[in-house]
Amino acid sequence: MLALGFAMLVLVGGWVSGIDIVVRLHSGFAAMVAATALSVCLLAIALLILRLRALVFRIGALLLSVAVGLYAVFHLWDLLVRTAEIDPTSDRMSIATSVGVLMVAAGIVAASRPGERAKRAQTIIATAGTILALICINGYIFDAPALYQFFILSATSLPTAICLLLLYLALLLDRPEGTWVGVLFADNSGSRRSLRILPFALIGPVVLSYAALWSTELGVITPNLRLGMVAIALSGMAVYATVHSARYQFEEESRAEASHLRAILNGLESAVFVFDASGVLRLTNRNADRMTQGTPTPEAWLRETPFHSLSDRRRLDGTAQPVRRLMDLGQPHAVYAGWLDPDGHERALKFTATSAEVLAPETAMTLLTIVDETEAWRLRENLARSERLEAVDQIAGGISHEMANILGVIQLTADAALLKDPSTAERATLESIATACRRGSDLTGRLLNLTRDKAADDHPVDIVAVAERAVILAQSALPTTIRLLLDLPKAPCIVLCDEVELERALLNLVLNARNAILESGRGSGTITLAIREMDADLHLSVRDDGPGMEPEVLARAKEPFFTTRTDAGGTGLGLAMVDSFARRSGGALTLQSDPRQGLTASIILPRSEGAVLEENPEEIATDLAGRSILVVEDDPQFLEILPDALSALGARVERAPASEKALSILESDGQIDLLLTDILLPGPIDGYALAQRARTLRPGLRVIFLSGYTDPTSRVDQEAPGLLLRKPVRLGTLCNAIDLVMSQRKP
Repeated sequence: MLALGFAMLVLVGGWVSGIDIVVRLHSGFAAMVAATALSVCLLAIALLILRLRALVFRIGALLLSVAVGLYAVFHLWDLLVRTAEIDPTSDRMSIATSVGVLMVAAGIVAASRPGERAKRAQTIIATAGTILALICINGYIFDAPALYQFFILSATSLPTAICLLLLYLALLLDRPEGTWVGVLFADNSGSRRSLRILPFALIGPVVLSYAALWSTELGVITPNLRLGMVAIALSGMAVYATVHSARYQFEEESRAEASHLRAILNGLESAVFVFDASGVLRLTNRNADRMTQGTPTPEAWLRETPFHSLSDRRRLDGTAQPVRRLMDLGQPHAVYAGWLDPDGHERALKFTATSAEVLAPETAMTLLTIVDETEAWRLRENLARSERLEAVDQIAGGISHEMANILGVIQLTADAALLKDPSTAERATLESIATACRRGSDLTGRLLNLTRDKAADDHPVDIVAVAERAVILAQSALPTTIRLLLDLPKAPCIVLCDEVELERALLNLVLNARNAILESGRGSGTITLAIREMDADLHLSVRDDGPGMEPEVLARAKEPFFTTRTDAGGTGLGLAMVDSFARRSGGALTLQSDPRQGLTASIILPRSEGAVLEENPEEIATDLAGRSILVVEDDPQFLEILPDALSALGARVERAPASEKALSILESDGQIDLLLTDILLPGPIDGYALAQRARTLRPGLRVIFLSGYTDPTSRVDQEAPGLLLRKPVRLGTLCNAIDLVMSQRKP
């Protein structure tokens, strides 16, 4: 369009109206003759109708370009024959103009043909023509009179060179795919960078050369110095282009390496998030994308997902948030947290952060990995459980189940009474009852935790308090002939670990010391439990005055299944489990012994600087107005008090003593938002099976399981996802769980 408009301006404004400046652009320049202007107009029209792509227009464009090309050939032949007769300064269609017009016509013919060969010919012709037009324009910039001394370029006007340049550019942009023009205008960082540099690359040499020429004419520099300066300037531009190309190549290689790294990470079962040194997320693998689907960005999922504790289902916010604990606070070991997936299933996730040089030695990256260990927590068995411990487990479980129902009734009765705003004296009495229930629940919970696995729940722990509680449990297992001495500091000593696993590890070491003393034949002895601070670590040591270990036994004492007490029922897993706990908590287990002088076993844990013990917040019951809850419980007292407590908070509650009654309620038309069920129910349908059938009858129904026997990481059927709480449960904790599951979006 620009070429057509320019040529029409020359024809009408110049040759028809007689305005000389239009055809020359300067009084001393050559004129664009009418034949040239007409040829440009016809070629521009051919290019325009060629874009319509219809066959008739393609034929029309082809005929126009062939006609103009034949005229250019005829005129070129005439010029070559009459070379000696032509005045170099006369206005005419020059040899360069004839060749240029012929090249445009040939380019249009190639553009009308399909195929790669025709496109390649079109690009070559247009590129060569562009160079020819730029040479002419450059001649006018530097030394216009000198063009007349070069017969091929003499009489080539500046308007002609500009029009031809526009036509060549149109040919280059007509089919850019697969050509250098396509590479230049591609949608990638390299092309965008090249486009930014292109104007400087084209104009820079011209400006430098013109400035050098102007300086020479003013006598500032000599011609030879001018050439040297231009050469240095061009060399500098070449160096810049080389460095820029190398940088682009490095970035391309980095992108290729990142793509290769992603392909490798896609083969891992864990979800991997790669952060750069500034904490910006740079890369994720396929499993990470799957885990975070449905959220705006993976980083938003990491920072905003409501993760919760696997032990009491409280939300992990602030410094307790798993990603912040690892990435912002720099805690070195694994963090475990619960997560309700989009389908409502509770998942047990293990978070770890590792520093690494991923793409280059100078590029520090942090790899955050998330492993779904739900099945591992549900299915793994405690290999250290012997037949005696299994029997103890069954007995403790049965007692715990019955005690949980009893304590649960008392607990909920006290909580419900507290909601009625009692007097100060009555409130104190009710709080005492609630405290006693919590102590009973903690006791039964610790008895169960000694014989079964539980999900790790690392948080700030005062090891002095844990040691004191472990001693209370251990005292009943020690004969009166063995003294247990304590050497504990008065101030709290804070570490980051799983409190129950630490208590179990200390008890394991004390019982190992007891066995060593009794089996030595002495019958009496002393066990000392001490805590010492050494540098940034805390040492929890259990020392006995038994026979100690021989060097060959000491070397293998932490190996799984290695034991010297096979006849006495030893499994060889006690010290191995303590060692595993210490290493998971960022520490170590050390053993020091001299034969006949006793053994000192020390759990070394890093002190958690700046950590604050979690306070038990005052539990405030949630308003349950508008919620419809079905409670299924076989214990009559529990079935009486739990619905009353929920009703006091505004919920509408249905009761069912068995699964059959619950199913009949679910089959009715009444509204049910939540199923709150015990697991051990009378009859063939237990709590899991009831939840499955309930979800079939009412898809999307929220479920909370209650049990005094089952651990929170026990099997929760995949067809009936939900939370599992252990009895006795505080009313506030139950309301937190109800709020958590009800806030989960339905799949």
